[in-house]
Amino acid sequence: MRSAARTQTCALISKRQGLCPVGSVGRSDGRGKAFDSSVEFLLPDGSALSPDASWVSNESLSRLSWEQRREFLRLCPEFVIEVMSPSDRLKAAKEEMELWIANGAQLGWLIDGDHETVYVYRKGRPLRTHKRVQELAGEGPVRGLILKLGSIWRGLRQVSPPPPTPSPRRLLRAAPAFGPRARSSSGRNSWPRPSAALRAGCRARSDTQAVCGRARIRS
Repeated sequence: MRSAARTQTCALISKRQGLCPVGSVGRSDGRGKAFDSSVEFLLPDGSALSPDASWVSNESLSRLSWEQRREFLRLCPEFVIEVMSPSDRLKAAKEEMELWIANGAQLGWLIDGDHETVYVYRKGRPLRTHKRVQELAGEGPVRGLILKLGSIWRGLRQVSPPPPTPSPRRLLRAAPAFGPRARSSSGRNSWPRPSAALRAGCRARSDTQAVCGRARIRS
């Protein structure tokens, strides 16, 4: 499931900044078509992946029949954009980008919104990292594309973080007098000590019971 931050980033890319310029590149000279995250690609190595945004040339699309175009596209897009969620592991995300390149993608952008970083993957060239850049220019199949990142970073900063989850230690400190066992500083399990008022009440009750017991014995 997508996080709120990732959903907002994808919306900014597809509706405001990213896919519209990619689509305009394709429409201006008829070279290709842009897709959003609803499209899944069946890659040459058998993998099935769905990027957050992608662009496919008309040359690649022409190799598919009309029936094949109505199903999952059995090809690799020339250009892909992936957006990380806070729960995503960077290593796994980078491995997926390398999978795109290995299957034929010419250009890939991995966007880490939490750290305002973009990793650029290009076929046959080393990885390039951009930190806190305000815009990123396309190259190769999407030359002419300009992705405005400043509005994306600002939008992510406005996403309010979820309330912090209380730590187990805080829960133990807030436990009632006769709640679950707490772990003492020595590492041993021990019951929380009753409050002073509760101890005084118990002593008063014990004294009352003792007095009543002696009265019954005398009678």
